[in-house]
Amino acid sequence: MATATTIDVTKIATPVAEQAKNYGFKFLGTWYPNMGKRHSLAALIYLAMVADGFESIEEQEEVHALVDRTRTLGKLNKKASQAVLESVEKLVREKGHAFVREKACRVFRDKPAAESAFLHVADILLADRVFLDNEERMLGDVAFHLHLDAARAKELFEMMRIKNKY
Repeated sequence: MATATTIDVTKIATPVAEQAKNYGFKFLGTWYPNMGKRHSLAALIYLAMVADGFESIEEQEEVHALVDRTRTLGKLNKKASQAVLESVEKLVREKGHAFVREKACRVFRDKPAAESAFLHVADILLADRVFLDNEERMLGDVAFHLHLDAARAKELFEMMRIKNKY
């Protein structure tokens, strides 16, 4: 994981400053590079698993199934996938859920993969067949940060709800 360093973007040449805006963000005066696809997807599914305050067996099993079958995470061996999840867990402990969720969504924002990431999150949230208020808020935040249209997000969620019902 990259370490955070403070960068004064105003003192950088304009093209470099624009590039910096695309590849990271500043939070409380500290510059954070953006996460890659693997860490971002792992972060989103981890946050979905813990969104209700506990990790059900069904949610854990679905996380491991997603890690094994997604193109983004499936190429990792067990040790590497565990290391990714542990680094995500550490980042969540250090920076908090909202910070990590927004940072992870940046990787998929306004891209075709945004819907896929949203579906993975919904799949984890629905794995235990209980959908609580805080999980609904989390899913809404993910849709917002991915820049998904509200009607489309609702349609995608309904598809996952039906899938997980049967």
